[in-house]
Amino acid sequence: MPPLESYDARGTLAKAEAAMIGPGLYLVASFAVGGIPFALLLGLLRGVDIRTRGSGNVGATNLGRSLGLTWGILALVLDAAKGVVAVALVPTCLGPTSPAVPVLAGAAAIVGHCFSPYLGFRGGKGVATAAGVLLGLNPLLFGVILLLWGVGYAITRTVGIASSIAAAAAMVIGLLAAFEVVPRLLGTSVAEGWFAALLGVLVLVRHRSNLTHYIRSRARGAP
Repeated sequence: MPPLESYDARGTLAKAEAAMIGPGLYLVASFAVGGIPFALLLGLLRGVDIRTRGSGNVGATNLGRSLGLTWGILALVLDAAKGVVAVALVPTCLGPTSPAVPVLAGAAAIVGHCFSPYLGFRGGKGVATAAGVLLGLNPLLFGVILLLWGVGYAITRTVGIASSIAAAAAMVIGLLAAFEVVPRLLGTSVAEGWFAALLGVLVLVRHRSNLTHYIRSRARGAP
């Protein structure tokens, strides 16, 4: 008969495996939900493949340019909802868990949007889904970033540049919170700080073509 210690060890191992499997499956589900290309689907619903229109991007901005503001806003809301849902359902689906799990779930949704498994791992630029994740994690930080996006758009009248300005702000605020230079800046935890910083980098990388085009167009228009 095996010693009692072996049963204890097996029980502990089983609990550890269960604790890993649950969050792991949730992250996969968040990635899968994040990958749903709502803008493309809405366009196809209207008989338009937005991959052949405008910038060819499968995001809300290109849908709005192709079919009008109303459709663009609808896609924007749906894309943002993917991020909110990924974060908000963690307590319901997993119960008490590590504070890092909602952050990772949000990140999985964003990666799914940018590299959709339904589109050959291509996708949108992730701004709306990222905004939804920020709203779910830290509404105050979301509000500040949204305000900066609005200021950027008011100045440049360009969605991509406004998004880049907001992303740069998220990166700076995130790093200040992550390294605790300003602890709990805007109520941002260390985990949320790292998320915001990495998110800012991702959005800037995804918008590098917009930045290049904007800089070149400004240079051509300069006296």
